[in-house]
Amino acid sequence: MDRDRIEQGARLILEGIGEGPARAGLVGAPRRVADMYADIFSGIGGPDPAELLVAMAGDHHREMAIIRDTDFYSVCGRHLPPFAGMAHVALSMRGVRTPGTRTVTSAARGLIQSHDATRAAAFSLISSPR
Repeated sequence: MDRDRIEQGARLILEGIGEGPARAGLVGAPRRVADMYADIFSGIGGPDPAELLVAMAGDHHREMAIIRDTDFYSVCGRHLPPFAGMAHVALSMRGVRTPGTRTVTSAARGLIQSHDATRAAAFSLISSPR
């Protein structure tokens, strides 16, 4: 990451909108912008996630695991504004290292396993508000 070029770009943007980087309140803004981009894009150039995921030998579980309420942050590639969202992923590896997420598992046996309507009714009751 070329922090000097990012700072230069931030200065050019400020000047382009009629502001001066030396104005009170903007002093240090190009450096702060470079700091922000260094943080936001810190994952670029890191290991490919596909290389980190390894199937466990002999793991034959058929139950579902859902990682819910995982916050994510990104930047729109078209105009570069940052945005945030929340993701829910089924059959993920491990969510225990992501603060604020909840791992929910499901194992069905008997009638719930083989009868779609019964399973839907059970899960509806489980997930309904108290």
